[in-house]
Amino acid sequence: MQNHLFFYTTVPWMIGWANCKTQLEIYKKMSPQKKLEIAFGLYNAARELKAAGLRMVHTDWTERQIKKEVTRIFLNART
Repeated sequence: MQNHLFFYTTVPWMIGWANCKTQLEIYKKMSPQKKLEIAFGLYNAARELKAAGLRMVHTDWTERQIKKEVTRIFLNART
């Protein structure tokens, strides 16, 4: 991911309704490839955030254990 702009442009409840409408117009003009890049960026950011949380809770775990748990959590996740 080139920068963290994706986060700030994809959270409408944090940017207000007027900006949300503008963002929706931007998304409509984006190519499917760009939308997919944003989706993957958000997914990777979520995994990194979960890993950081696990590191804080399980200070004795190795990186391998952290990665394994993140994978387990995301494989079993439901929307």
